[in-house]
Amino acid sequence: MKRHYPALTKNAEQTPSKPDCRSPRLPPEVIREILSWFDLTQHIDGSLQDLEVAFDLMSASMVCTEWYMVARAMIPDRNLTEPFDDLFRCYKIAHYGSQLQRFAELLHNASKLGLPYCRNFATLNIWVEDFIADSYDKLDEYRKTFMAFAPQDHAAQFQVLKLTRPTRLKLAVEEAPRGTPKRMVDRERFFLHLRKHCINIRDLELSFPYRERKIDIPVVDAHLAGLVQSIKTSLSSLKVEYEPDAMTQVVLGNCTNIQEVSLSCCEGKTANTILTGLHNLTRVTLSGLESPGIDALLTNLAANACDRLTHLSIEKTPYRSVGQEEASKLALALELLVSRARRLQILNLSEVEYMNDGVLRAVAQSCHDLRFFGLSLLDDGDRVGAGVWSHDTTPWPAIRDMFLSGDRIVPRFVEQVVAVRGFDSLQTVCVSTQLGDDPQLRETLESRGFKLEMSDTLWFCSKGLEE
Repeated sequence: MKRHYPALTKNAEQTPSKPDCRSPRLPPEVIREILSWFDLTQHIDGSLQDLEVAFDLMSASMVCTEWYMVARAMIPDRNLTEPFDDLFRCYKIAHYGSQLQRFAELLHNASKLGLPYCRNFATLNIWVEDFIADSYDKLDEYRKTFMAFAPQDHAAQFQVLKLTRPTRLKLAVEEAPRGTPKRMVDRERFFLHLRKHCINIRDLELSFPYRERKIDIPVVDAHLAGLVQSIKTSLSSLKVEYEPDAMTQVVLGNCTNIQEVSLSCCEGKTANTILTGLHNLTRVTLSGLESPGIDALLTNLAANACDRLTHLSIEKTPYRSVGQEEASKLALALELLVSRARRLQILNLSEVEYMNDGVLRAVAQSCHDLRFFGLSLLDDGDRVGAGVWSHDTTPWPAIRDMFLSGDRIVPRFVEQVVAVRGFDSLQTVCVSTQLGDDPQLRETLESRGFKLEMSDTLWFCSKGLEE
């Protein structure tokens, strides 16, 4: 991921002194008027300035009780639960080290004063390359300001972890876990310290670099694998972006308490390695996975992990177009999966080019608890939906929302869901303009009390709205 460097400001370079312990007695309305210029609840852009202002408001809140009541209300929870979220929106944080030190000092003071800021902090963001230097002395001064290589920066990070109990770890791994012997020693020490403070992590997000060539992916990252191994019993949610090393794949596959998993932009065989050992899954998201191995992945999911599955989302998987033979295998594997996942409540299939009537019929026959159904198809391929509903199948009795896009979907399929009498659970139907322009479908929607509103590319149909 490409990361952006903001312009430096002179004020950001200055680390404020400790809060003044004096307690000026001003009326709350005066305090509110003074601080209103810094009220972050009126701003939602999450910019770097928000980070600095949030820390200023934290400092102001420690003046006295009156100041706390006013200033705390001006800090959105997101600025306290995940103050360094810019790191995972592909931005570098100016003066990152000094910001870390300031945050650690604020939490330390809050702890002494009995303020609950330490309890608010929930998400730890780590870009490994920001903390572990290779030839730090050779970096230009501008680049150094965005890093946290210095011992006092590391001390601040671990001081934060000593004072808090984060439950989510978002970790971005550098291009390659190698370098000079000194860097590898520093990296090992850093990961060992992380392991000591991450025992409460429930949600793990791992982001790896995009690599053009698979041979550039390291076989072993013992430091990362060791970290995952140390927190595997507490993990319940996992998100992986791009391709992890082989050792970490195996360790992730042994985190048997994971219930929610999201895998994107990796190979199907990698996803299969991770998911094979996860038998307690309730939510699975597969996005932009690459061949080979996707048919085996879907088949293994059907065999090992569909008993508790309530949420399934498959988007643009495989990422690239496939031939007719592979498409047939994928369709059969997906049909098997949805026919066995009888507890599904949320099903989203987006740009799944091997979608056919067999898969749709399996959804109709097996997924009786379905509440949301999303189907977005590219225009190339055979039409789907004709003859899916029969005397053996009844439109989903619990369905509440449907999102259907693409002219491959037969309007009659939608009509039969909407026209069913005897249940009123269906509240929202979004269809592409190709479907929404069908006069018989529109008549059916309107006769069942749906109000139609057209946007650029969708008909949004809802009922139960008062004029």
